[in-house]
Amino acid sequence: MNNNENNNAKTREQAAVTDIHLHAVNEGEPRPTQPKLGLWIGFIIALGIMLLVSQVVSQRYVPLSELGQVNGTISGVTSQVSGKIMKVNVQLYDYVNKGDVIAQIDPAPYQSALKNAELAVTSAGKNMGALSKNVRLANVAVAQAKADFEAAKVAQNTTLDKVTNGELPQARAQTAKSDFADAAAVLAQAQTMLLAAKDKFAAEADSNNNVKSALLDLEQAQLNLQQTNLITAKDGIITELDITVGETISSQEPVVKYLGADDIWIDVLFTENQLGNIHAGNKVEFALAFAPGQVLSGHVASINYTVNTNLAIKPSVESNQLRYFPVKVNVAAGVSQQLLNVGGQADVIVYTSENSLFNTIGHWWIKLKSVLSYVR
Repeated sequence: MNNNENNNAKTREQAAVTDIHLHAVNEGEPRPTQPKLGLWIGFIIALGIMLLVSQVVSQRYVPLSELGQVNGTISGVTSQVSGKIMKVNVQLYDYVNKGDVIAQIDPAPYQSALKNAELAVTSAGKNMGALSKNVRLANVAVAQAKADFEAAKVAQNTTLDKVTNGELPQARAQTAKSDFADAAAVLAQAQTMLLAAKDKFAAEADSNNNVKSALLDLEQAQLNLQQTNLITAKDGIITELDITVGETISSQEPVVKYLGADDIWIDVLFTENQLGNIHAGNKVEFALAFAPGQVLSGHVASINYTVNTNLAIKPSVESNQLRYFPVKVNVAAGVSQQLLNVGGQADVIVYTSENSLFNTIGHWWIKLKSVLSYVR
């Protein structure tokens, strides 16, 4: 009995010692800390406020819109004379330059008509061969002067538009105006000389009606021969080609349509809040769904302060509170026309200030948008 009691006492002592050791060990270990819920809530609120402020600031100083659409004006070439197509020098979607002969109507009938008209003038003038020659030469000079005048006119208008948009220096405008004035003066002088040659010829012919009729026929024959060449008036890409070799076409028949290189722009919709700092001339960068990975440049051409959502691209979420206003963006001269599909979608960002921080963030953001176009 005593032995059992002694054994139980020892067992209790050992258990007590073990409890003391365990308690000491537990007292020495660091207790796990409880997360400070208030700190996390404050962090989340601060982060939300930062994101909200950055969104508001970015939309005012580097506004971005996905509602951009490439637009353009289609020009046409219409036949001024009838005849059989002898040559077609272009194919669909070819790039053409101003003045290129895209097709040729058989000139033989018109060459023959011109020779007959020249013979008629000579015959009507009887012995006035020298005077007849002067009239023919004067006609040729006027025809050339008219062609030079029209070319100078187109060049002047194009140059003035580009100077207005800031794409060319002001000095180019003066040069274009001077060239146009020179061409106009040459045309006026050629017309004066032609009139004098005609008057002298007609006076010598004693007001012969046959002479007058022959002169008119000669002018028309020269013009008709020139118009057997179908020529583009500006640079561009062929979008429609409705003729083939051997086909007979009529006068005033449209045969080719092309998208002029200077007739492409981007219409983009911005909200009222985004318009605040946008002005004509602001630098623009844009990314095209057709050209993923590329960031292209341009500038704001104009702002339409009338609500307009007539573009093919619409907001994904309609709202009665949001109003969208179209901004026209001119594409930089160095952007390849082959990238600009009319009707294509564009992400557009406008740099409204010289703030390097905002502009750098904006550039990398539009760069990211362009890369994401790969997976759209």
